[in-house]
Amino acid sequence: MLDKAKSFGKENSTVLLAAAAVLIVAVGGLSTHFMGTNGNMAYQGQQLAAGTPNALTMDARESVTAASTAERKRIETYSLDFEAVNIRSAVDDSIGIAEQFGGYSTGENFYNNENGANSASVTLRVPSENVSEFMDELDAKNWKLESKNRNVNDVTERYTELELELENKRQELEKLEELMEDANRTEDLIKIQERMGELRSRIQYLETQLEDIDRRVDYTRISLQFEEPEPITSEFELRNSFTDAYRAIFTTISWTIVGIGYLLPFAVLYGVYRAFKRVRRE
Repeated sequence: MLDKAKSFGKENSTVLLAAAAVLIVAVGGLSTHFMGTNGNMAYQGQQLAAGTPNALTMDARESVTAASTAERKRIETYSLDFEAVNIRSAVDDSIGIAEQFGGYSTGENFYNNENGANSASVTLRVPSENVSEFMDELDAKNWKLESKNRNVNDVTERYTELELELENKRQELEKLEELMEDANRTEDLIKIQERMGELRSRIQYLETQLEDIDRRVDYTRISLQFEEPEPITSEFELRNSFTDAYRAIFTTISWTIVGIGYLLPFAVLYGVYRAFKRVRRE
């Protein structure tokens, strides 16, 4: 009996050890499967987040905002009116001063006014950092300043919006170029190509807008207006004035004679009437 009991105890111990081993293996497999599943889900979540439009927008916004807040974008314009004896020389001198400071002329116009005083206008572009020196040179000229206006337009917000949109469009175009490599269906290829064409057109437009703002910020527009003093009355004009006065006097005398001619018959009749009354009284 004692030997049978010992044999039975050994068999039970072996069964318990086998069951424990099976349980440990099962738990380990479940744990490994669970960890693997979570890892795949996390990886897929990262891919999804990285490919969403909102994520692209936030990345672009952070990079563009950091670059744009470094300086404000301001467009300055000036308008000055001068009185100059020789407007042709004044226009040439102003263009020369602009070129001296790295600027240039965008157009000149000359006018002949009814009062005999000629005038001219010239539009200049001068580097913004040299505008102060340019104005000092104008003040040194023997021109009479009639008026001066300055206007400043802050376009920083508009510039930042264009930069953000441009960055987003570029990133979207890159994603579509990657999709083109994996697309197999003709329908998908056509849609991707159409969208890429729209993006390229928009990108070109945005780049042009940004370049135009940069140019107007970097080069200040200065409009100058020159006008000659009103001419003093000459001998010839005095002669014309006397001629006009003579004509006015002659016209007045002519109309007076005409008026007398109209009234003369009535005066004769009145004289006859007075004479007739006098005769009757006598």
